[in-house]
Amino acid sequence: MVRGWKYTESKEAGGHRFEYTAWKINKNFPHRSRLCLEFKGHDRMPCVTIKR
Repeated sequence: MVRGWKYTESKEAGGHRFEYTAWKINKNFPHRSRLCLEFKGHDRMPCVTIKR
């Protein structure tokens, strides 16, 4: 776990609703590392791949 949980904000754009928040991580991750988020009540986790 990189950081603890945090409430999200909602924004609608282009007919879709997005949940967003921001963290200051201040850590280095190797090329091609994956960072994933977990949302309570959802089975799928959105992920990003770090590219340098």
